[in-house]
Amino acid sequence: MRLTELDGRRFRVITDSGKEITFSEHELLGLFQLAAPFQDQLKAQRKGRKPYPLATERVSLVTLSLDAHHTEVVVRFVPLQGGNESAYVIPPDVAELMRDDLGKKLEQIAAAKQNRTNN
Repeated sequence: MRLTELDGRRFRVITDSGKEITFSEHELLGLFQLAAPFQDQLKAQRKGRKPYPLATERVSLVTLSLDAHHTEVVVRFVPLQGGNESAYVIPPDVAELMRDDLGKKLEQIAAAKQNRTNN
């Protein structure tokens, strides 16, 4: 499936079978909210199988803070295209894995960028 922005308030979804559906921003956000509960179910069904499509959204800002008890990290994402902020509470052990993996991913991006400029 492909999602394209038509203007600031309308979006077109083109399905794998070629069908085109136009949504308002409000309808599209509602669809995302309806689909969210099924995401874990789909992941469980496909575990161990081929990779599955994952909806992504670019962010313009990420903020980090601590919860009220100073026991977990709160990560907030602000979408680039506007819309509702998303927030996640992350336990320290998961945050440490994120820190380590993020560093590795940034190194991979830098290496790929270097290879593109050398070729």
